[in-house]
Amino acid sequence: VEPTISATQFTDAFGANLKGRKVVIYCAVGGRSSELANRIKKVAMEAGADGVYSIQGGIFRWHNERRPLVGPVGATDEVHPFSARAARLIERQEGVAYEPGSSKSAKAD
Repeated sequence: VEPTISATQFTDAFGANLKGRKVVIYCAVGGRSSELANRIKKVAMEAGADGVYSIQGGIFRWHNERRPLVGPVGATDEVHPFSARAARLIERQEGVAYEPGSSKSAKAD
């Protein structure tokens, strides 16, 4: 989801799937996802969501704290930094992967 999506666009795209679910939004460091969560919270709750949350500190912090991550094929220890500049924000460089399975930790398995 683009972080600039409007609340109306969000409910048009996901409204039918929100009832009884928690909505968790994340970005690299937490700023854009926090703004999006605040923007969509009211309409998501009206559509039946059980809550709307943003991961404080973003996915980079989640990775740095060794919290569980799930990728397209299941559990992973990889995180995509999007750019070499953004990768400097990731303390645990062994899990940096620009392509699935390309990190040092993935190659060691």
